[in-house]
Amino acid sequence: MGRGHGPDAALLQAAALLLLVVFGFKAALLPLAMWLPATYAAASAPVAALFAIMTKVGVYAILRVHGVVFGADAGASAFTVQPLLLPLALLTSAVGVLGALAAHTLPRLVAWLTVSSVGTILAALGLFSAAAWSAALYYMANSTLVIAGLFLLAELVSAQRGEVGERLEPASAVAQPTLLGLMLLLAAASVAGLPPLPGFIGKLMILQASRPLPQGGGVGGGAHGGLAHAAGAGARWQYPVLERAQRHAFLGLGSEPAADRCDARAAGLQRGDERLRRAAQALHRCGCGATVRPPRLRRGRARRSRPADRNHAALPRHAGGTEMNTPPKTPAGWLSHPVVSLLIAATWLLLQQSLAVPQLIAATVLALLLPRLLHGFLGPAIRLRAPGAALRFAGVVLWDIVVSNLTVARLVLDPRAKPQPAWVPVPLALTHPAAITLLASVITTTPGTVSCVVDEARGEILVHALDCADAAGMAAQIKQRYEAPLMEIFG
Repeated sequence: MGRGHGPDAALLQAAALLLLVVFGFKAALLPLAMWLPATYAAASAPVAALFAIMTKVGVYAILRVHGVVFGADAGASAFTVQPLLLPLALLTSAVGVLGALAAHTLPRLVAWLTVSSVGTILAALGLFSAAAWSAALYYMANSTLVIAGLFLLAELVSAQRGEVGERLEPASAVAQPTLLGLMLLLAAASVAGLPPLPGFIGKLMILQASRPLPQGGGVGGGAHGGLAHAAGAGARWQYPVLERAQRHAFLGLGSEPAADRCDARAAGLQRGDERLRRAAQALHRCGCGATVRPPRLRRGRARRSRPADRNHAALPRHAGGTEMNTPPKTPAGWLSHPVVSLLIAATWLLLQQSLAVPQLIAATVLALLLPRLLHGFLGPAIRLRAPGAALRFAGVVLWDIVVSNLTVARLVLDPRAKPQPAWVPVPLALTHPAAITLLASVITTTPGTVSCVVDEARGEILVHALDCADAAGMAAQIKQRYEAPLMEIFG
């Protein structure tokens, strides 16, 4: 692409602007960022943390497309978005800080900080220089991890605040003020860019890259001044924003008497136990095999729960109140998760698009090393009881994806079509966490149906169907085509 002239150049410039809109919506670039705070705040903590990572995919796409495809060698369409990207990025960063100042809940505050960090990264990309892009990539890695950690930390804090929960209101102090307070302090300092944390290094690199270049390349002094003011305002306001959340969460600013505060604290921990139990259920569904223990009360404040009660609260349950069968942990080995190793190797080779010897060696090393390092998080290995049934099941799923794509296309394109959306509860007979996760993924992968909720209390998956005249018939079809083979495969 590139080097177009006349009508071709105009067409390429229009394409560049259109791609900026597409990737800007994904990256939450103003004025396309208002969807993000409410969406991320409504998601569960692990999902919001994953979303914080996925948002940066849009940022990276802007770098790749507008820095390479429409870069210096693109002729008349080179750097088409340069006059727009830097001002919009600075505005995004400023609005993100203002939104965080106005947030009334901790997850929404972190979501607005996500918008602010996106603005800072895109401002560096808008300088269109190698040094600025290097600084942006460094700061993007740091801010992504910090923001994802803040979403997880917000869930832990909310679980220990009783009725107040995630709202930024005065309440009794949390049960683990030292640990959680220190974690929030470090995250706040890194977000604000205080030395010597990585956030400070990233912002300093961006400021250095924005200085006028001696040969006149890149964007000069005006950008440096704008970025300097943006970085200074961000550091001036981002830390007070998180300090306000820390004051409400850890200093216990409520006006209630000490005895009432202790009772509220104990009640809050009981509610927190229930949230942690549900979190453990989610982890078991994903095959992580994690056991979450609720925090202990300090001596003299309230009665400690018995160890047996705490362990019991952390165990996930299936329909009817029966506990899931969790296989015993096995020691980490080089092939303790053969299915995961195979997927890692295949994914690496597909990404590299090469079967050369160095790529085969790299795929083998990653396939052996990553599952061993992540053994504690992966939980018990997946053992296929019937490999032949697994192959037949894969064929059925691929066929259904093709047929469902054609069906959905007909519904969308036919003006006479009148789809009937419906919620379809599908009773679960599966008990293996990996099998339940795979069933939910297959339902979502097939166009026209989405797995919305896995309700372990009722033992069912709630599915939303784009067009369903017979809910019972669709549920029976899902059980026959998907659940029955999975029961055979996982035993």
